[in-house]
Order: sequence, then C-alpha cells, then structure tokens
Amino acid sequence: MLEKNWNKIGIGAFVAFFLALVAYFTWQLKVSLTLQYGGEWERLGGFFRWILGYVLILVVILVLGLLNFLGPYRWWRINKDRKWLYRCWILILFSFLYLFLYQWTYFREDLVEENLLLSILALLFILGFTSIAALIRSRNEQTKLLQQQTAAELKALRGQLNPHFLFNALNTLYGQAVPLEDQSLADRIQELSGILRFTLQQAQKEYVPFHEEYTFLQRYIALQKSRLANPEQVKVDLYWDDVPAQIPPLLLLPFVENLFKHGLSSRGSDQARIELTFEDGKLFFYTENDLSPRKVPGTGKGIEQTKRRLAIRYPGSHSLAYGPSNGKFKVSLSLML
Repeated sequence: MLEKNWNKIGIGAFVAFFLALVAYFTWQLKVSLTLQYGGEWERLGGFFRWILGYVLILVVILVLGLLNFLGPYRWWRINKDRKWLYRCWILILFSFLYLFLYQWTYFREDLVEENLLLSILALLFILGFTSIAALIRSRNEQTKLLQQQTAAELKALRGQLNPHFLFNALNTLYGQAVPLEDQSLADRIQELSGILRFTLQQAQKEYVPFHEEYTFLQRYIALQKSRLANPEQVKVDLYWDDVPAQIPPLLLLPFVENLFKHGLSSRGSDQARIELTFEDGKLFFYTENDLSPRKVPGTGKGIEQTKRRLAIRYPGSHSLAYGPSNGKFKVSLSLML
C-alpha cells in the first residue's frame, strides 16, 4: 500500500512539473511573438506554417523510424547473413531523406549543406528510435520468458513436493492400520481425506485462501502427532487473526515435514516446537527440533525448494533463516502476504 501511494505521488509530481514547463514555455513564446510582430497577430500565418512544416518533418521521421523497426530491422539487421541488406537500406533511406529535404527547400543550391546535415541528424534519430524500440521489445520478451520459466519452475516444484508428501501420509496410515481397532483410526482417515482433497484440488493453484492452508497444516500436524508414542513431545502454537489473505499452497509444509521426518526418533524423548502467527498481514513461522544423530538421505531438499519458491514469489518481502544451533535445528520465516 505504501509503495502504491509513493507511485501516485511520483506520477502527480511529474504531471505537475510537465504542466508547469508547458505553461512557462507558452508564456515565453507569447512574449517573443509579441516583440516580433508588435501585436499584429494576423501576420502569424507564416510562423504557424513554419511550425507545421517542422511538425510534419518530425512525423515523417517518426513514421520512418517505426517502419524501419517493423520492417528492415527485423528482416535483415538481426539476421547475420543479411546485415549487408540492412546497410544498403540505410544508404537508400539516407538518400530519400536528403532528396525529400532538397525538394522541400525548392532545390535551392545554397541549402545543400543544411539539407545534408538535417538528413544525417534525421537518419541518426531513426536509427536511435529503432535501437530503443528493439531494446524495449527485447526486455519485454525476456520478462515474458522469465515469467513463463518461473511458472513452469513453480509447477515442477509443487510436483516434486506433492507426491513425496502423499506417500509419507499413506505410509503413516498403513503403519497404524493393523494394530488399531478403535475410533481413532476413522478420525485419522478423515484427517487424511481432507489432506488429500486439498493436495489434489488446491495445490496446483498459484494461490489459495490462507484459511485453507491453515486448516491443511492443522490436519497434517494432527496426523503426524498421532503416530508418535508421546504426542506431547511436539509443542504446537498456531494463531491467526481471521483476516483473509492469499498464500501459495503447501508453502510451509516442507518445514513441518522435515521436523517430523528428521527431528523425532522412535525413542520418544526428542522435543520439538511449531509456532505460527499470522496477524495484520504478516506471517511468522518457527520450528525447532533436536538434531538427529543419524544422517537421513535427502534432508533439507524440501526446504531448499521452498527457499526458491519464496525468492520467486516474495522477493524482498520475506526473511528466512534455518540451520543447526545449540544442538537444535531451527527454522525462522517472516513473510508479508
């Protein structure tokens, strides 16, 4: 919001400065014409014809610059094998400009030098216009290509995260299905059903409502805690002020998944914490777990992928820190949604 306000202020200041310049030069022009013509405004016809003549020349040059960019430049200049054709076209264009000015000045021999100079300047203007137009077009194409690559990369990243999570959840349920014969199994299946529905239906979107991601995270934590011998070893503190927001789906999942997969052993003595606070559009997320003595293959892959997603979606508006500290593995994320 603050950035938008500054943009509006900047645009307003530019418009005001431009109008002030127009008013100033209009006043200067009126003073000059009054001194030259002594208030006899009927004599201004010649002056306006002179102005219109130069305006016409400028319009012709602009049209030639545009045609040069849309035609010869794209046909020959950017083709290495046809650059010589573009050079020939430049010579023809220069000749045309000179002949146009020569005819415009009624073939006066004493204006040959001026016509040559104006032809050179007009040609340089056309070439400059073409170069600027080509640069703008190239940057727009690069931006569009980058956006397409970003979208493809995010889709690929989600494709890597989702199957990995689904298999883990199914393995958890399978490991508990045999010994359990009570209602808790049905509850876990219900939790898993909601998780799968969110993953399959919503996870392919660019953004989802925050309350859906919030509910998904609660279900996932509940499912993972249910497989622990001592669920109390994981302290969970989640808070949301109920203000609507949008968030990329499964953004926080790798941090929680990493905690349950690599931070908790079967001994039941490890301790872990999960904290989430979302208030006034700012999200703070924190996890902490004991370091596992064994090296698990693939540790940190999901976190690295999330780091890349954050860099793409929230450049300059997030802070992420993670790593071992005092025998703990800690993750700290601050994010403006």
